[in-house]
Amino acid sequence: MLRRFPYLRTLATVCILSLTVQVAAPLFASPSTRGVKTTFASLSTDNNTSSSKLLTWANSLWNLVLSTLQSANPPLPPAPGSPHPWQPGYPVYSGVVNLATGNLQLVHPVCSWGGKGGGISFVLTFNSQSARSSSVGPKWTHSYHWQVISQGNQAIVVAGDGTETVFTLSGGQYLPPAGVYDQLVRHADSTWTLTHKGGLKRYFLADGRLDRIVDLNGNTVQCTYSGGNLVSVTDACGRVLQLGYSGSRLTSVTDAEGRVWTLSYDGSGRLVSVNDPLLNGVSYSTQFGYDANNNVVRITNRLGKTWSYGYSTNSRFASMTDPDGRVWSLSYSSGGGIERYGRDAQPIDATSPIPMPPIASEGGVRDPSGVSVHYGMTSSGELGVLRDALGNQTVFNYDAQHNRTAMMLPSGAVWQYSYDARGNQLSVRDPLNNTTSYQYGSYGRVTLVQDPLGNQTHYGYDARGNLTQVTDPLGNTTSYMVDSSGLVTAVTDAMGRQTQFSYDSTGNLTQVRDPLGNTTRYSYQCCRVTQRTDALGRVTTYSYDGWGRLVGIDYPQSADVSLQYDAEGRLTQAVDGTGTRTFEYDSWGRRIRQTAPAGTSTATYDAAGRLTSQTDVTGRQITYQYDDAGRLVRVSDPTSWVQYTYNANSAVVRETYSNNTRVEYVYDGAGRVTSVQHRVHSTNALIIGYAVTYDAAGRVVRINESPSSA
Repeated sequence: MLRRFPYLRTLATVCILSLTVQVAAPLFASPSTRGVKTTFASLSTDNNTSSSKLLTWANSLWNLVLSTLQSANPPLPPAPGSPHPWQPGYPVYSGVVNLATGNLQLVHPVCSWGGKGGGISFVLTFNSQSARSSSVGPKWTHSYHWQVISQGNQAIVVAGDGTETVFTLSGGQYLPPAGVYDQLVRHADSTWTLTHKGGLKRYFLADGRLDRIVDLNGNTVQCTYSGGNLVSVTDACGRVLQLGYSGSRLTSVTDAEGRVWTLSYDGSGRLVSVNDPLLNGVSYSTQFGYDANNNVVRITNRLGKTWSYGYSTNSRFASMTDPDGRVWSLSYSSGGGIERYGRDAQPIDATSPIPMPPIASEGGVRDPSGVSVHYGMTSSGELGVLRDALGNQTVFNYDAQHNRTAMMLPSGAVWQYSYDARGNQLSVRDPLNNTTSYQYGSYGRVTLVQDPLGNQTHYGYDARGNLTQVTDPLGNTTSYMVDSSGLVTAVTDAMGRQTQFSYDSTGNLTQVRDPLGNTTRYSYQCCRVTQRTDALGRVTTYSYDGWGRLVGIDYPQSADVSLQYDAEGRLTQAVDGTGTRTFEYDSWGRRIRQTAPAGTSTATYDAAGRLTSQTDVTGRQITYQYDDAGRLVRVSDPTSWVQYTYNANSAVVRETYSNNTRVEYVYDGAGRVTSVQHRVHSTNALIIGYAVTYDAAGRVVRINESPSSA
């Protein structure tokens, strides 16, 4: 039987306290984004929790598109590759499409390790609209191929992912473009320093090549060159990434453990394969194919599965075909018509709470199941309008620095945002006029958060920007001790209880001592935990394969675990004390079959990658159905079913069950549940209901039950 809402007050209250009730369709099969580094500040400055939840009205294809809007200002907005935070990005296999430009950016992670200063991450990146070439061929670059190119009164910073940011010389200073808050300085000896908003510095040689990277704690990553080629990258702990060449072409990458990746090229100097280190004597590779414009048109992964990419004019991404022949397509057009297209679309008029942004260009995305989403871009490349397949429309406004200042949901509810001159978010106002405000210190560190009731949380930092203290609205303070490398060595809570941490020379955590004096110890080999010894002296041992994947766990007092993987790193077998489990996957890496001692369970997906059925070990099948916007509308098994109805913001307003009951939800302007009523469907008789009241900070302050159980 499918789960039915019981009459128990406790369960109903749990549903209410979730603030919004939504049934999320399974995500569109996400592309592999391993190796894509995203830098976050110590504390998030974009606490739009409720607005973030409301953004899930878009269909599953666009969950990742909208996620780009959650962070108003990352340290270095990328262009022309990955989308700016004000632009929509469309995920594809191994990368993302910038819908403002049509640039396809593909990434291929090679190797990485952690440690002080962040360790090392070596990633290859392709940009379809790039006009540049590097040691890995035309339109390709890598993580440490940063450059500063001086051209007249401009300096172009080319990042390791192909990002190009143009700084303009004015009044003796190089000024960044709107929406970028990094600082570029040219010194008297013609060397350069790029200081990112968060404080990280990149130093460049006089010829513009990257020399070193230094964080606020002084941890340094050093680049070394020979004959014009980058031959090594040394991390803050002295571990070395080595690069080998044939002429000017990069042909080998050797990590700190001595593992070697080799790169091959065709007669035109284009990268055609990346060959991984041997694993149990077997060689695996990823292969690339090209068109006449040096655009990647094929990727064949380690398992021999091939994805194809198509392009329109100016190397703009047009389509992707997966190994099963399913096609995702993009279309581009000139602006002007987005206000009226879409089924039952309602135009923005003069009485709208926020103005309709001028749309300079339009586009659409269609998945293999036929679901389409349309978007409109401003002349500045900002996402101005997003409309789903049902005509539900979200509108965005921006300031001159591309900061998102307002967002109007399909229901008409408006969220508003303000910023300081450095792009730090100063306030968030919800549709009910409740405001949360923020203050900042050096390098964009949050120093104070004040909720709509005036409750304040304070944050303190040392001179290097490390978090040292948090004081909550009640005056309770948690303190942090940090060593010279920025590693936390002790945490003391408001009661004076202290937990201590110790590290080895490479920054691996080796010991944790709790407030009672109990100590847990860890041993490592090449950044991987090999042993854990608890306070009672019990030892757990971990083992790994040649690619660094966990393959065995030896427990001191229970059955051991052994693990196996395929060439793409997906778990294919797990053996523990209960027996053996095997796992099978489709081309997208979604698990479609699991065999266990109790039997076999399976899952199927539609052309858009949405879960359509699950069959358990008893043979019982659950099926899932979706509407044109990709929202889950029905779940059924052989004996029961439940149907879901949504409002314009894609929040569930009704759940109808096969046992002649239904649950109805009412929301306030901020998208919070204010009423839950469980009724007999055929007679509308109330079984039980709850009315929820919130304070200005969004906290539940009262729940009234009807009829009362008192």
